[in-house]
Amino acid sequence: INGEAYSEIQKKYPDLIILTGADTEMAKFSAEFNAAKGGAEFSVFLVDPIGNLMMSYPEKFDPKGLRSDLTRLLKNSWAG
Repeated sequence: INGEAYSEIQKKYPDLIILTGADTEMAKFSAEFNAAKGGAEFSVFLVDPIGNLMMSYPEKFDPKGLRSDLTRLLKNSWAG
């Protein structure tokens, strides 16, 4: 996703927090989730407001699947 796409998403969902970057803190954060998933490499994580890992997606995935999963999750949540 490019910077323009992030801006559009952030405008539509102002409370959404998008973590990006390749610095050491992001690598450490990502490693904690990857360890929880058995060491597999993932690049997108959906985390609920209290810090629970809800879903994860590998580096190369179909973004339509993420949208579909997110829509289903929100429909079935108290917040959606």
